[in-house]
Amino acid sequence: MPESFIDFFKSSFRPKLKEKKKDNYLLHIGLFIVTFITTTIAGVEWTTGKLGPYEIESLLKGLPYSISIMVIISFHEFGHYFAARYHSISATLPYYIPFPPISYLINFGTMGAVIRTRQRIYSRKAMFDIGVAGPLSGFAVCLVILIYGFINVPGIDYILSIHPDYFEPEFGKNGLSLVFGDSILFTSLKAIFTDHSKYFPPMTEIYHYPFLCAGWFGLLITSMNMIPVGQLDGGHIAYTMFGEENSYKVSVIAFLILFVVGLVGIVDGALELGLGIGWGGWLFWSLILYFIIKLKHPPVPDPVPLSKGRMFLGYDCAISISSRKRIADKLEELNVNKLSFKSIVGVAQYLNPMIRGWINYYGKFKMYELTKVFRLLSQRLVWWARKRYKRYKTSIRKGYKWLASIRKQFPNLFYHWQFSQINVVA
Repeated sequence: MPESFIDFFKSSFRPKLKEKKKDNYLLHIGLFIVTFITTTIAGVEWTTGKLGPYEIESLLKGLPYSISIMVIISFHEFGHYFAARYHSISATLPYYIPFPPISYLINFGTMGAVIRTRQRIYSRKAMFDIGVAGPLSGFAVCLVILIYGFINVPGIDYILSIHPDYFEPEFGKNGLSLVFGDSILFTSLKAIFTDHSKYFPPMTEIYHYPFLCAGWFGLLITSMNMIPVGQLDGGHIAYTMFGEENSYKVSVIAFLILFVVGLVGIVDGALELGLGIGWGGWLFWSLILYFIIKLKHPPVPDPVPLSKGRMFLGYDCAISISSRKRIADKLEELNVNKLSFKSIVGVAQYLNPMIRGWINYYGKFKMYELTKVFRLLSQRLVWWARKRYKRYKTSIRKGYKWLASIRKQFPNLFYHWQFSQINVVA
């Protein structure tokens, strides 16, 4: 082992600071290209009703759908990404998930995309912002695509080019019918932006219209993501708004609703009851939530609740007296002075994620208000030094002097030391 803290820091801590996890750009670009191809093929299948192989001219017909889908997914994921960057949370670029075309299987060409944070999120504010930014971004562009689709619905000749016998009495009687579920928002946009004097397709034919199909799919994935369960976007938001215990109750209620509605849909279809309630897919989705995603959100060690403004997507970055007290209580709970079995580097690595969360939550506009909090932390670090090193046990002054010298030599050891606005004793 190194004989001194300085040797320990130089031999083990500094190299770790220089290590940076880099994005594999070839992987991200490759997944994007493959997903673009699979969504283009899916777009041809949806809009023309024909299966491959396809010629280049046919593939061009799938581009309106694939471009729309990729834009919706990209806006959603980069909403998460840029929110994470705003809060200094390291995150990967989106991993797009292609879904290859399989004959006679309902296929949108992709299973969406994901990003992964490289570090734990210790701030409710950051968790809320990252969770809500994706759905808001994706939903906004989804609305634009839907409105464009409603305004530019092609004439009746379009559907006849796909189904020449569309208006024949026998059309569709011996085949399976695929019906896209309607929604209040979809119906409202249709009522506002379509020309009611012209033909508009029923929900059994919406998938032939690329912008409406992509927009409908965008609404579906956004609504599924906003279910307040586990680590879905809705789960992140519910946790930060309502806390660990209440968010779990909300998660269980949401799961039960999905399970029952899905079960009713299956029974209704199997027994031909004609209730028109539920969809079997919700049962499948509820089981995925229960067994894979899980209902309970992992804990975020930040006791500070969201401000009222942020509950309505507002901002409140100042730190109140009560909030400072909560952080002080958290420091007491951590018992920093009892971590004497750790080196100062170990203590820093233990505390820095929480310090980063406090600064990200409160420090955007009024960093100086954190001074009292970190003076208290300095006090706890001096207590730690007095317990670990005999030479400081009888002198608080020497303890503070030692901490000041450590900060001078290693100004980035503790996350808050790099901010000059925070006037701490050490």
